[in-house]
Amino acid sequence: MAYSVGGSLASSFSGAPRATLDADIVIDMRIEQADAFLRALGDAFYADADALTRALQDRSTVNVIHQASGIKVDLFVASTPLEALQLQRRIEVTVSSEPRRSLYIHSPEDILPAITPSATAASKRTGVRWRRNVLWTATAPASTAQTSASAGSEPAPSAPGG
Repeated sequence: MAYSVGGSLASSFSGAPRATLDADIVIDMRIEQADAFLRALGDAFYADADALTRALQDRSTVNVIHQASGIKVDLFVASTPLEALQLQRRIEVTVSSEPRRSLYIHSPEDILPAITPSATAASKRTGVRWRRNVLWTATAPASTAQTSASAGSEPAPSAPGG
């Protein structure tokens, strides 16, 4: 099964640390792989088999919860051209050397498109922003984005919807 970790975990590996209490993973799984996937999760995760089957049929989203930590893992069943590209461009990163363990994360260029208007709105409410103008550069008009990137200053947030 192909997968790619996105969200704050991929952002952190790419040099823009963020912390959330969940994990976001794009998966390319077929229905016939569901039982093996659930067995691999074992008792360490709460997973609803029916919800997983529905998500695979509908090419939608389902989550599993790590029992010991309570961390929720959002599984996005690949269904869009962007998600197909994220799986193609994923990058393998080593997370442990003894024993060697690795995982696949979104490439840096695939982290930014995952920002949604609702995330931008939440950022404006809370004052939390991505480092290095990533969020505001992405939402600012092109002329402002070029100026802010070259000058190293942060452009003013644009008005909602624009």
